[in-house]
Amino acid sequence: MDLTTAQLKQFEVAARKAAGRVSNDDQVVGEAAGHAVVQLQKHWEQVSTGSQERLNWVGVVATNYARRLGGKLHRDLPMGKAGSEPPPMHDEDDDNRVAFVIAEMHRGAGSLGSFVALKVDLESRWGLLGGEARSLLHAKYVEGLSTKAIAAERGKDESPGTIDNKLTAAKRAARLVLQDLFDALRGFEDDSSEVS
Repeated sequence: MDLTTAQLKQFEVAARKAAGRVSNDDQVVGEAAGHAVVQLQKHWEQVSTGSQERLNWVGVVATNYARRLGGKLHRDLPMGKAGSEPPPMHDEDDDNRVAFVIAEMHRGAGSLGSFVALKVDLESRWGLLGGEARSLLHAKYVEGLSTKAIAAERGKDESPGTIDNKLTAAKRAARLVLQDLFDALRGFEDDSSEVS
């Protein structure tokens, strides 16, 4: 998607404002805003079509990135060799967490106050994704359909490979807006394993 300079500036301003709420470091804010705008261009088809929803999506992505980047830049390094290997670009655990988040959001199993608040936040973030992305993720992770079954159900001239590619793009877009909630949900997973 080719955006005009004015549109790019509008998204960058929204991203800077959101990142500035979680970081006072100009470098972090600038990188987070740039990252969010690039991700919006990359995932344009998977993001909701409303202009306010797209501004919100950019803000959430910038906030998440600023937190993550700020945490890396400003953490206390242990004595000795500073730094570490960069994380892998594709994380299978993240894919599993995306599936868990989407399934839990639609099952609504929890009843604790904090879990309910988290569920409300998840649902508002879910609305930031485009309709097709939500539909594909729901079919795959809530209904448990295979990509072949999804392709057949849609009744379009889309092959399972096309559906798989669209699912991958939808997961990446979802991961960007749900990333900061993974840790909170991981806490609920840990608590539930201790109870059983």
